[in-house]
Amino acid sequence: MANASINVLSDGSLGNVTTISGKTETLEVARTQVGRYEVHGTLGMVPPPYGWGIVVNPVDRITARVSYLEDVLLLETKDTHGEPADIQSMVTLHIVLEDRVQPTVPPPSEKDLLQLARAEYARLRLIADEAIQHLQDLIDIGEGTGDTVTLLLDHKRYRVALNKVVEQPAYPLVIDWPLVPVTATPLRFTTAQGADGEPAEV
Repeated sequence: MANASINVLSDGSLGNVTTISGKTETLEVARTQVGRYEVHGTLGMVPPPYGWGIVVNPVDRITARVSYLEDVLLLETKDTHGEPADIQSMVTLHIVLEDRVQPTVPPPSEKDLLQLARAEYARLRLIADEAIQHLQDLIDIGEGTGDTVTLLLDHKRYRVALNKVVEQPAYPLVIDWPLVPVTATPLRFTTAQGADGEPAEV
């Protein structure tokens, strides 16, 4: 259940409704006769000591009382002589509502999962391609070491494993992505120039 504050207007219409999690879709107010308003879609008034009840504008010079029977909250207003009288501005009620049904988020479809898998593959493949190119360049210019060759082979094996993820039986619902090769020294790629005009590593 959820608390709510509602304003009942003079013509029997519903004014502002303030609630955090209350169901307001079925909330309705109807003026059935002078000084008599029926509020539908509530669970009654918020009981004391938690509820503050009814608030009447002093300018209207009316009194108000409520009763709750058979899912109808009845608001009755009277003038200073005790005669039925309509609301002149508004009456505010502190009521109880059913909790709003939270929308359920459907699980991703196989098409959605396929798009996500392809995007992740493209991201990982780009990283692998750049690493392989970098390592191969080091070897080609004679700056590679034994570790460079080993790491190059590891990245090539990794790229092959990436290409095979589509062959997994549960793809794209479940994907066992291969582990990225680990190196003690992070790979660096020369992509820009520094302030001195020399290539800058990032």
